[in-house]
Amino acid sequence: MPFNKYKVGEWDVAAARQLALHSQAAYSTTASRCERILAGSHSVDIATFDRDCVIAFRGTDDAADVLTDIDVARVKQWGCLIHRGFSGAEKLLNMQIAQVLPEAERYWITGHSLGGALATLFAVRLSDARLNVAGLYTFGSPRVGCRCFAQHADHVLEGRHYRIVHGNDVVPRVPRPIRFRHCGQQVYLDRKGRAVLSPGMFSQFVDRVLGYRLDLVRDHFIDSYAQALRGIA
Repeated sequence: MPFNKYKVGEWDVAAARQLALHSQAAYSTTASRCERILAGSHSVDIATFDRDCVIAFRGTDDAADVLTDIDVARVKQWGCLIHRGFSGAEKLLNMQIAQVLPEAERYWITGHSLGGALATLFAVRLSDARLNVAGLYTFGSPRVGCRCFAQHADHVLEGRHYRIVHGNDVVPRVPRPIRFRHCGQQVYLDRKGRAVLSPGMFSQFVDRVLGYRLDLVRDHFIDSYAQALRGIA
């Protein structure tokens, strides 16, 4: 389906399915129609579809990426406090992306795990630059910054940021909520094969308890996200 068929400003499960595939492909070593940008141990895929551009950040894939994940000190960016590992990786990639980013009518940004955190930072960067971010869809993203950053992200990406969480995935629960806050509208993929927008904490807890299968890690895999989205009507 062409990207111009997807809804902007509201949840679109078809867009989520397609962007999950792009997030999945970001881990692949085989050739694709995307242009892959490398910076240090990180990478991002850029693809154009008519007047739309899709930017997919790869998640944790090696030991160097793990070091980025666990560098939880906070640094100043945009007047807020951001996870130092995520901030440094996004800035490194942005220096490369800025040289090749195509002009587009709309930008769709996505990523899984660490890639979701980097996608969030980059989407805010593009929005601050007055570029049209049509949708930010992240999968299993950890928390990125402080309350100030979350409020800023929610302001500039209002109605276009969907933070998708699958079942018992443990990664969206880190780093600690005392120092970091989530942004965007959560979409919870529950044990009954539904996508629940902005679930209550209690109902989400009950669903996780009833659906628990020692799956704290398995539910985090991008393949699990893609499979769960395929099952949603």
